[in-house]
This record gives sequence, C-alpha cells and structure tokens, in this order.
Amino acid sequence: MLCVFFLVFFLLGNASADGYYRVIGSKTVRPQSEYHVSVSIEGAAIPTFVKSIIEGVSFNGSAINIEDEKDILPYTSQIFTLKVPIIPVGVYRLQVQGRGGVDFQSYYPLDYLEKSYSVLIETDKPIYDPGTKVLFRVIVLNSELKPSTKLPPDGITIRAVDNDGNKIRVWKNVETVRGVFSGEFNLSLNPVLGNWNITVDIQSQQYFKGFRVARYILPGFRIDVDTKTHVTFQDGKIIANIKTYYHHGAKLEGEATISAFPTIFSHVIQPIFQNPIRKVISIDGSATVEFDIDRDLRLNDEYERIVILDVAVEEKLTGRRENTTVKVHVHKYNYKIDLIKTSDYFKPGLKYIAFVKLSRHDNQVLRSNEEITVKHGFSQADEVPIERKHRLDKNGVTKLEFLSPVNVTNTTALRIEAQFEDLKERISPVLAAQSYSHNFLQVSLETDRVLVNLEVEVSVLCTEPMKFISYVVLGRGDVLLSKTIPVNNKKDHQFRFRALHSMVPLAHLIVSYIRDNGEMIGDTLDIEVDGVLQNFLDVKSSTVETEPGLDVDIQMKTQPFSYVGLMAVDQRNEIFGEGNEISNSMIEDELFSYDSALKSEYLKIMTDGKSHFPWKPGGSNIYSGIEDSGADLITNAHILRKKPTLDDIYLRPTVYDSSTVKPDRGFGLHFQTATRPPLAGPYAFSRIPVPVWNIPKVYLKDEIADTWIYANYSARYDGIVSTRKKLPNSLSNWIMTGFSLDPVFGLGIMTSKRYRTTSPFFVKVDLPYRMHRGESINVPVFVYNRMDEDADVEVTMHNADQNFEFTAVSNEIAAPKSPEFFRRKRISVKKDTNGTVWFLITPKKLGLLEIKITANNPSTQDAITEYLMVEAEGETEYYTKSELLDLRKTEYVKKTINFTIPKNAIPGSVKVEVASVGNIFGPTLKNLDSVIRKPTGCGEQNLLYMMTSLIVLKYMKSSQHNLPQIRQKAIDYLQENYQTQLSFKRNDGSFSVFGKKDDEGSMWLTAYTLMTFRQSSEFIFIDESVVEKGYDWLAEKQSRNGSFYETGNEIYFEMQDKNGNSLPLTSFVLISFLENQKFTSKYKNTINKGLDYIARYIDESEETYSIALCSYILQISRHPSKQSAFNLLDNRAEYKDNMKWWAKPKTNKNNPWNDQPRSVDIEMTSYALLTFLENNLVEDSIPIINWLLKQQNSNGGFASTQDTVMGLQALFKLVMKLSTPANIQIEFTYNERESGRFHISQNDALSEQRFEINNSSRQVNVTAKGKGFAFFRVYYRFNKDVTGPWPQFILDPQVDKNSNRDHLQLSICTRFVKDNKLSTVDSISNMAVMEVNLPSGYIVDVHSLPSLEVSQHVQKVEAKHRLTKVILYFNNISSAIEYCPTVSAFRTHKVAGQKSVPVILYDYYDTSRRARVFYKPPTTTVCDICTDVDCESACVISPKPQIREGESNQKNQSPYTDFTLLGAYLPLLILLNILLI
Repeated sequence: MLCVFFLVFFLLGNASADGYYRVIGSKTVRPQSEYHVSVSIEGAAIPTFVKSIIEGVSFNGSAINIEDEKDILPYTSQIFTLKVPIIPVGVYRLQVQGRGGVDFQSYYPLDYLEKSYSVLIETDKPIYDPGTKVLFRVIVLNSELKPSTKLPPDGITIRAVDNDGNKIRVWKNVETVRGVFSGEFNLSLNPVLGNWNITVDIQSQQYFKGFRVARYILPGFRIDVDTKTHVTFQDGKIIANIKTYYHHGAKLEGEATISAFPTIFSHVIQPIFQNPIRKVISIDGSATVEFDIDRDLRLNDEYERIVILDVAVEEKLTGRRENTTVKVHVHKYNYKIDLIKTSDYFKPGLKYIAFVKLSRHDNQVLRSNEEITVKHGFSQADEVPIERKHRLDKNGVTKLEFLSPVNVTNTTALRIEAQFEDLKERISPVLAAQSYSHNFLQVSLETDRVLVNLEVEVSVLCTEPMKFISYVVLGRGDVLLSKTIPVNNKKDHQFRFRALHSMVPLAHLIVSYIRDNGEMIGDTLDIEVDGVLQNFLDVKSSTVETEPGLDVDIQMKTQPFSYVGLMAVDQRNEIFGEGNEISNSMIEDELFSYDSALKSEYLKIMTDGKSHFPWKPGGSNIYSGIEDSGADLITNAHILRKKPTLDDIYLRPTVYDSSTVKPDRGFGLHFQTATRPPLAGPYAFSRIPVPVWNIPKVYLKDEIADTWIYANYSARYDGIVSTRKKLPNSLSNWIMTGFSLDPVFGLGIMTSKRYRTTSPFFVKVDLPYRMHRGESINVPVFVYNRMDEDADVEVTMHNADQNFEFTAVSNEIAAPKSPEFFRRKRISVKKDTNGTVWFLITPKKLGLLEIKITANNPSTQDAITEYLMVEAEGETEYYTKSELLDLRKTEYVKKTINFTIPKNAIPGSVKVEVASVGNIFGPTLKNLDSVIRKPTGCGEQNLLYMMTSLIVLKYMKSSQHNLPQIRQKAIDYLQENYQTQLSFKRNDGSFSVFGKKDDEGSMWLTAYTLMTFRQSSEFIFIDESVVEKGYDWLAEKQSRNGSFYETGNEIYFEMQDKNGNSLPLTSFVLISFLENQKFTSKYKNTINKGLDYIARYIDESEETYSIALCSYILQISRHPSKQSAFNLLDNRAEYKDNMKWWAKPKTNKNNPWNDQPRSVDIEMTSYALLTFLENNLVEDSIPIINWLLKQQNSNGGFASTQDTVMGLQALFKLVMKLSTPANIQIEFTYNERESGRFHISQNDALSEQRFEINNSSRQVNVTAKGKGFAFFRVYYRFNKDVTGPWPQFILDPQVDKNSNRDHLQLSICTRFVKDNKLSTVDSISNMAVMEVNLPSGYIVDVHSLPSLEVSQHVQKVEAKHRLTKVILYFNNISSAIEYCPTVSAFRTHKVAGQKSVPVILYDYYDTSRRARVFYKPPTTTVCDICTDVDCESACVISPKPQIREGESNQKNQSPYTDFTLLGAYLPLLILLNILLI
C-alpha cells in the first residue's frame, strides 16, 4: 500500500516525458497586490492547460486560495495574474498544475512580505534640539510611486514614539490629501533624548522613519582646523592651520594644545596602548602646527592610518576651554584602485568582463588618459600571466575582457591584478561556472543607458546552437515580462523589450533554454534602469542671494493639478547628514525594499552616476542565478544546483609576484589607540567611567535657524504654483527641496536649490542678559564690511530718552553734565573684515532700555535696536494682600488693606499695584506657565504645569467659556509636560523624582503622575500602556495591611515620612486609584485594603495633615467612616476674622518667614475645602475660601507646587458650585486724595484689571457696590540687598583665591539649621533648591556643570537666564553634613562697579526655611573695562589682576579685605609716584 502511495505521488508531482515546463515567480507574496508568475512550455505536441494557485493558511487560521488559469501553446510563455487580497501573516505557497501537453503538479514556498504600500516619511531635520518643533510629512504611495487608492476606510494611524518606546502623539483615522499628510508637534524642553521615530500603521503594516532628539551644544568660541583630509606617508607631515575667534568675528588669544591620536586597522587584538603626541602653542587668532609622520607620530607605510587631531584652546583672559576634532587619513599613495567584477563566476569558453577604476581617495578622478597595467591568468599549470596596458577614460575607468578557456576543472579560477605606478590591487578569484554538459549561455546588455519606455537591447551568446530561448524580466519583486523566442539553431541572438517603470531601479533578466537531453542552461543579468520619476518639479526664484528679511518670489512648475510639498531649511543642517528629506536615494531604497534579490557588493559603485557596471547574480548555474534574482523555479528539466565556492581552491598557490602591501584594502576591526569610548580601554580589564552627562548631544559651530518653508501647494491647470516668502532675519544659507505628486504621473522631486542671505554692510551689538542699576558697561558694536572696498564708518549710539548716561573717564572732579543725546565714533574697516567700536554707558533707569545704533558710510548704512534689561540690585520679594468682596447678600462692602514696605528696601525698587477680578481663575489663565516663582526641574515639580493646564481646561469645558487661545496654550503645555514627565519614568513602570538617576521609583510620584496622566487623557493623547504598567507597579508595592510606604527618595516628609505610619501617602495613592475609572474594577481589592487601613488607624493622635488627606479619601470613596473622619478634621480648624483654615504648629514663632503663606497649611486647607464641597457644605466653605485666597500670589498660584495644585483644584470645585453673575462697581482710594475704580461684569469676569499706584502708598480703601463675587488685591514688591533674616540654612558663598576679573570661582558651603537647637537628633530638610545668581557680565562655565552633579547630594543642575543663574537641586540638606558645591563662571561682558548678588537656598515645600547671602565678584573699575582711546589720558596702567580682588559680604571681616583696599588704591599710588618723578 505504501509503494502504491509513493508511485501515485511521483506521477502527480512530475511531468510526462512529452515536454518540459518552467515556472518562474517571485519568492515573496505581498498583501493587497498582484502576484505574477511566468510559465513556459516546450516540447509538447498540444496546448497545456495550466492553473496557478496561491494557497495557504494564515496564523489566525483563515485559509487562502487564489487561482488563475490559462491554455499555453507549445514553445510559448504566459504570465498568470493572481490578485492577492489583504492577507495576514501565514504560511503560503505557489502551486502550479498542468494538463494536456505536459502533465505536472508542483509548488514552491512563498515568503510573506508585509508590504502593500510605499510610505515615504519626511522630516525637516534629522536631529532636533529639545524645545523645537518637529515638522513631518507622510506620503502614502503604491509600488508605482503613485498616490495609493486602496487606503482602508478608517484611514491610517500615525504615532510619534520616543527613545523609550513611549507614544508621545497619535493621529488616528488620518486621511491623506492626495496621498500626503502633514503634521507637526513641539518637543518639550526636557524630553526623553535619543532615537525617536514616526510610525505609520496601515492595515496592521508598520512603516518607520527615525530621527534623533539631542541637545545642541554651542561652544563659547569658535575653533576651525584647516587640514588635508587625505595625505600620504611621502608627504612627510600633517599640517594643520588653526583659527580661533569669537562668534562675532573678533580673533581670540590663548593657548592651543594639539593632540595627535594615530589609529590602526587590524584583524588581531587591540595593540598596546601608545601615548598621544601633544604640542602646545600660543595662538592669537591663528596658528599653524605640524606633525612629522615619521619622527613625531612614528608611523610607517605598512598600513593605512587614521590620525585624529584633537585641538583644545584655552582663552587667555578667562581660562575658558573649547575643543574640536578632525580626522586625517594617511595613505601610502594618493590614489586607489578599484577592481570591479561583473560576476563571481566566468563561463568557460565565453568572455568574462571586469572593470578597473583609478581615483583619488575622495573618489575624484586622478588624471584622465592614464595607462594602467593589468595581469590575468586562469591558474593553469605552467601558465604565464598575460600582461596588457589599458587606457583609462575621462572617468578613470576602463573595461577589461578576458576570453576564458573551454576546458576547466574545479580548481580553475580567473585571477586579475591591476597596477598603477607602485600600487598593485587584486580581486578574489573568479571561479568557473558549471553545467552537466559543459555548455554555457551568456547574456550581455547592448544598450548603454536603459531608460523607461525605451527599448532595451540584449545579446545572447552560447557555446552550442539553440532552438528556443525564454526570458523573464522581474522588477520590484514581481514578474513583469516573459517570452519564448525561436533562435533557429544559432549560437547567438539579439532581442529587445521595452523598459517599464516597474523595472526601476533594477531589473533582473533571466534567459534560458532547454537542451534536447532536458538540461536547462541559462544566465542572469541585473539591468540598471533610469527614469524612476515620471513627474517633475522645477522651481524658479526672483533671486537666490539677497538680504535677510526681504521677500522672495518663488514659482513652481510641475504636471497640471499636482500636489507640491516644499521645504527650505538652514544649510547648517547638512552637518547632521542626509536622509530626512525626500530624495532619489530614499526613493530607490524604498523600491529596493520590494525586491528580495541578493544585491551586488558593487551596487554603490554601479550607481555612482558616472559609470554603469553590470552585474550577474548567481552565475555558477541558472538555478543560483534565479535564486539570487529573488525568484524561484519549478521545472522538470535537469538543473545543476551545486554552487562552487572559494573553499575549492583555498590552498592553491598564486603564480604572481608578491603584491605590494595593500594599505587601502580591508575592513578590519577599527581600534583607536588613544581615544576610546566609555567603558573601553586598551586592555580587557581597562575601564573608563561613563560621563556624568552621558546624554545624546551634538556639538555645533553656529546656531541653526528654524525652518524657513514647510508648506504644501496645489498646482493650477497649467502646472504653475506661485508664492512669496519672506526670508528670516538671520544671515543663513538655505537649502530648498520639494516634491510633486500626481495620480497619473506619480512622484517627482526637484533638484535642490540654495539661497544665500547676505548683507554687504551691517552692525551687531552684544549685550548681557541683564545688569544692575549703577553699574557701567562697555558696549561693543561690531561693524561688518562685506563690500569690495574699505569703508570709513561713523557709528552712533542714540540716547534720546536719556535711559543711560555716557560714562566719563576722567581724573578731574566730575562737573555737572548736560544731557548727551548721542555719541558718535569713527572706524575704518577693511573689505571683507569686521571692526569694533565701544561705548561706555551707565544705565539710569530700570526696566528694558532701548539701545539704538546707527552706522553710516558714504555708500551704505545700517541700524539696529536692542534692549538691555536693567534691574535693581538685591533680591526681589513679592507680597499680596487680598480681600473677598461678597455681594451676594448685600449691595455694599467696604474694606481697608494696610501693608508695609521695609525701610531697607532698595530705593526705586518698590512697585505697588491694585487689581480686581470677578473670577478666581483670572490670574491663573493669564499665567499658565508661571503660576509660582520657583524652578520646576524635578519629576514632582514638572507636574505643576500639567495639573494647572488640566484644571484650566476642565474649568473652561464646564463653564463653557470660549477662550480658544488659552485653550490651545493649555493643551500645548499638557503635551509638552507629558513628554517631560516621561523622562522621569523608570524601566519598571514607576516614576522617580530625578528619573533613572535615582535608585528606586517613588510611590508618591508614581501615583501623582498616573493620576495626572489619567485626567489629561480627556484632552491629549496619553499612552495607556504607561498608565497601566504604573498602576500595576503600585499595586505590587502595597503592604499586607493595605498601606503604601515610600520606596524612593524622601523629598517631602509630610507626605513621604517613612518613620511613622503612612496614612498621608496611602490616602494619596488611593486618590490616584479612584481617579483611574478605567481600571477601578481591576484594582478593587487594592483600593478596599487601603481604605480599611486608613479607617483602622486614623484617630485624634494623627497630625492634621494626615487627617485632611484621610478625610478626603474616605469622603470621595463613600466609606462608612467618612463622617467620623470629617468630624476630626473640622475640630482641627482655626478661625479668625471670618476665615477658617488648618495649620501645622509653627516651630519658631519669631521666624518672620512664618508670616508668609505656608505650603503645608495651604495644602491641608485645600483638602479640607474639597471635603466640605463633597459634603455639599458650600456656604460653610466661604470662610475657607476667604483664607485661601489671601494666600494666593499675584500669578494665580500659591507658595509651592503641591499647595498650588490642590488649591487650584479646590477653587475649581468651588467655582463650579458658586458660579454667580457679577455686576460690581469698585472704587479705591490711596494716599488720601488719589483714587481709581474698576467695573466687574459677567463678560470680563475672567480678566484681571490692574492699576499701578504711587509707591509711597501704604493703605488702600476699597468700596464695592453691586451683586456677585469679586476679589480685590494689592500686589507690592521691593528689593533687598541684605542677608535674609532668620536663616534656616548656614550659607557661606566665598569667592575663591584663584578668581580674577575674568574668571570667577565661587564655593558655597551650606548645611541645615536644626529646628530645635537643643535636640541631639540631626535635622533634615525637604527637597532644597539653591539659586546662584552670577554678577553682571558673567556666565556659568557650562563644562563645569557635570562635575556639580557628582558633588555631594546634588541631584540636578540647571543653567537659566542665558547662563547667568545656576540652580542646584538637593534631595535634602542635613544639619550634620556640610555641602560645598563650587560654581565656575567667566566674564563675557565688560561691566564695572558690579553690585553684590545673592545666593538663595530654600526648602521647596516649607517657605519658612530659607537663607539668603550676598557675595561680590573681584572689583572691576571703569578703567579696567575701558578699551578706547578715550581712556588713555584718564586711566593709568592697571596692575596685573590680583589673585583675589573681591571681598565676601559675610558679617565677619574677610582676611582679604586689605588686599582689596590695596587693589583699589594702587592706581592712585602709581599716579602719585609718576607725578613726583
């Protein structure tokens, strides 16, 4: 029975002996496409009925069966079309059955390629800086590069995904406009850095486009290294010219250290570490350094080498350092030889063709019309290599033809060696193809350049006569053409076929015939086809070079009614590389993705644009050729499947002379012997620590301007599109690219166009971020002359408003000065250079002062206006006094507000405003991004602005206020802070205060983040997997008794205290769970256990803070214990003057900061107010709201983050219950006789009305009439420049001894002061933040910031206000340990008479704990900063900068005071000495 089964199977699976069949089709099947297969019949007497079937089963169990059938005449070929629907991943095969002329049934497996579309994704940049906008386009095409018409009904889904796999933005049900979707999104200032991508989902198929998010690092000054990229050992030296200059063009003086690091390519272990070669030279704008390749670098010509030149420059004045790196390739010769095969096998008895290319190492032609010597042989016994000379063409290429022997063995191989001058190059041996009969066929391309829609001529040459030949052409993974041709017993034949667009960019030609004995012989050829784009886009402009800010007229020409996408970006983006824009290479790569053929290793050389080199896939026999062409074969003909390899001849000796060492060959392991990546070294046990700021970053030379154009257009009936675009106001060069798309002609792209913005003559001015009143500054004005001639320029600084005075530098006694409305100076600037003039001024007013500069010469002029921020010295203190005007039950209310300004307030710094608003949320809506005056750099603080925006959005939705601009602003903040918050996520799904830097996730922050995310999902996209994973982590951490204890760092002890019970934290976590309505049922047991824990442990002994949170959670969960908890809460309330609140006992009542709004009191009272509102005790809530509003600041927030969030949440709930129409007239008087009035109506209730009153006022009387609610406030502020009272931290900023006028080194030692000095237990603060303000003219050394993060307990460092303020975050500060971080800064602007500036340290969650101490930089006089000729007569020569010239402002006398006095009086002493002489 078994024998009968095998006999039947054999008969069914094989053809009858009356003829032969060949089935050739692609290896791959794609969903929603047409699959074509070629079937050829030979030797049959009658037609054959053939059925082709794609069958299989998907992984979800559904069966697939697709059929097509045809009658095929003998000696003909037919193409079968199988229309593949949307099929899922599965196991599929092609089955072909024949009956009649030839009976057969056979199959081959099909690989599933999940690709129905060509999706091109374009971004405007390859790398983005945090805080910038990502612009992108998604173009959905079919395989013909035309807009796809087979999109699913529900559209497509597009996602932006960050480096950690978090989904940032999602666009659902997207519909394209003629195949194109344009999108954008903003990156937050602190997103997850690394590799991001745009993902497109279409019918379960995914397409990706990657881009990077990395910090742009700009140097303090520029270093340019000009050196040859390629040199030879014979050159003897590596010469580098170094230029150093500031960004404004002035040359820089300093010291340059040039280190040379030779590297080596080797297949063996890493060589022994060798020290780098360093040279130190002085540099004054430019310098040249040389390294002798032999003596200095000790390199010989044994190997090609790469020498890395690292140039570090230290500025002379400040000691500031910057560096840059270049690579120099050292070769033995200044040229290279490429020997290019056309196949890995030669056909015995037929010609073998190869090419040789001679070029420089930068791929440019060495010299035209050169001769090159080529030797070859076929490794036969006693063979003498044949040597010929060949002339190279204009591209440095020559064609080589070798007639191969007929009789070969398995050891026969063609060897080729090319020699030019002293360089010899070889290729690996070319083996002999094989066949049973030792007959071979060779196909050659006769058409020089193959173009779409033109004829392709092919010649066929065989070692024996042929009767019929059949050919199949495949392109983009599918059969396109098939035909059988009679040859009439000839050995050669030529045929033609038309090149189709589907053949672009590479077609695979398969030609074969079947001998009388049934052996199939053939050849394959890859044909490069040009004409990938059938559409076009031509762009013409009114100009390609003009001045910034001017209009450019742009005209686009394309096919009628095409859709055009245009992009113009800063040329500096080119340093990031290519690949972000739609380009020919992107399109070709996309089309290659359809093709499963094995690509030639010479593909890049084949398509270099100048020379075209054919390639024959497989080559050893017809089966391997078909397989390497991405196809499969079914036939009853005899075919040889064995593929010879180099192993067959591996040990055969060469017959040539020893070749020269080939320094330009090989891809060995790349070792850098001196510079190494982190955690890598010259030995296995070597370790280098990971950098502190090991974050993705890119080093730039100049700022990169924002994208100029990113727009879409529709062409008219004549194919014309016209537009006018204004160039940005920056001196940048722009690159324009674009594409057009048409349903008929498909895709077309433009040749990139470059625009240059330049100005022949312009001025710039360099101002600091801010300075203080009374300080003097020497303002540099840079005059740039890009004209073809020298220019005598008159530069004027205008002072029409008398904002400042021109500082006099004189030894005479100052006489009263008359107003000076301008000052004028002259300068001569040579062509194509720049010059500098200086204006010494002293601001007289506070605020933004206008600095207007004009420059004139006889032929041109320019003007510029900048603004200088001038502040009062000292630290600004802000205060608010509020009154609730409740006119619901009365028509008249009178209030008096008294306030005081301390006597030591800085004169001129006092500002008093009165304000009124009819809606509590008025100030908050106005200040969404600044509701508190504290930095928000950690994970908890970042949530403040998410929650603020969220509450505002909820309010506008509930109250139906139509404020589109504020709504969009709030949504933008939600989205950007959502990105930032994800940077604090850990791999286990939890969140921590400083992200992955912390040891463990934080229970409190995780619950807080998830609650915020869940509520935000109503307005923006939130990744559900992040939320669910986070709640799973929380549930796993719950204790057996139902409580939640903190696992992460403690930064807020009221909430996170690990020493006692965890009622507050457990309550907070349960609030988060209850907010998560979607998963409430999943975590029901978790919630119930937690509630039982709270009900069991809450009692009168608990702190008020615990009772407030417990009462609220029991209330919103409707727990049976809610009333008893509420009673406990109500009993803890404090009352005064129709106000009700809850407060923590004050540890020291003499502390004046206790009079300020306290965060913990506000937070407790907010929870209490929410509890009252849950009980519908609205009227009882009025005294609570009365107290709460008195704690609010002028920006609409409170003292810190938690109290602001809970306060606004409570206010929102109250407003929704107390919403009443308002129509109120408010009159206020101050300074006895002065008055003003506000009118509050329902239409403007959200608008806060402000009015500045005389700063001498100390009392405001308010009278209100009407109906409704209103709020009246007095905002006042002033500056102090004295040490803060009642410091809770010991704070000692000291200017180090190595500081001078140009370089500031500030050490700040601090520790916490115990609340109870008699206690023996060490005290510890909550999270503490230190704000270090730098003196005017200084900026922080950004290179020193990473070292600060590794100092004791410093968790994070930020530089704000254009690097003039440094913010340090501490988890806590202890009373037992002293921390002494050091801040380094440089002087970048010439400021004299600098005022003292403060270092401020405060407990983030307890405003009563703070300290403020001032320090002063080394003394700088006007003569020290004066650089003009005006100073020569007035200023004596200053002595060299003292090591220590400043003095500490601590109360005790500094030991350096005497030196300071000496430094101040030394110039006078020198002058006196000169006069006496």
